[in-house]
Amino acid sequence: MVRPFLALVFLVWAMPAQAQVSLIGDWASRQHEDAGRNDPRIGDFAGLPATPQAFAHADTWTESRLTLIERQCVPNGAAWAFRGPAQIRIWEEKDPTTQALVAIKTFIGTFSQTRTIWMDGRARPGKHAPHTWQGFSTGTWQGSMLVVTTTHLKQFFHRRNGVPQSDQAVLTEYFIRHGNNYLTHITMTDDPVYLTEPLVQSQNFALVTNVTPETYQAWTVCLAIEEVSGRPRGYVPHYLPGTNPYLNEFAERYRLPFESLRAGAEATYPEYQTKLRQLIKALPPPTETPAP
Repeated sequence: MVRPFLALVFLVWAMPAQAQVSLIGDWASRQHEDAGRNDPRIGDFAGLPATPQAFAHADTWTESRLTLIERQCVPNGAAWAFRGPAQIRIWEEKDPTTQALVAIKTFIGTFSQTRTIWMDGRARPGKHAPHTWQGFSTGTWQGSMLVVTTTHLKQFFHRRNGVPQSDQAVLTEYFIRHGNNYLTHITMTDDPVYLTEPLVQSQNFALVTNVTPETYQAWTVCLAIEEVSGRPRGYVPHYLPGTNPYLNEFAERYRLPFESLRAGAEATYPEYQTKLRQLIKALPPPTETPAP
């Protein structure tokens, strides 16, 4: 009986604890990984495992679409919200009697978005349940790492230059706290419509202690207005296929092969470097800009 007992003791000892850390606090993003992620250039699709349908959608994109009244107050979807220049607040909701953790809440001042991450093991709603910007999130602890799965998301975008995200996307997040002052947030988005494989991204946050009320009150209210006058009723800014004059600008500025930015998942692997070198060698020589 000794050996089975020791095995049971070892198994219990090896099982990860349900909650090793607290994520409670105010966290400010540190944008040192993807410098242009908030305002990417048209045609910058590098690192995206996008489908041909996603590229076709992005090729018609113009930033003027965001001036439409129905688009001005659209909040950031959960799969992208933490990648903005955001400060987030995280707190817990517990059962008042048992003190069991019921949910973890997050709040972003941009459009006053509160998100609930259910921690009580409740069932996920059916596939025909309403989709929202924040979706339906459930979380579990893997040791000291919080793992969150989110479904029922509204259609949004994977990158702010027209690369779309479908309403079938499933978001998996990993929250990892380092010591007292830093938090790493890793996202893995599966999108069967616009991605050929999961899109993995990460961002870091630093704990903020001197928080003022104004920090979360700057964008709590959005009032849509007519930004561009004289448009015909129902007009949507766009480019027809093959007519977007700006698709090549990013590639030309950084002397990158145009096709390498649209290679999708293939370009995210080390093996692509050999092909990329060949494409770069085939580029025409740069034209010298005459001095002013």
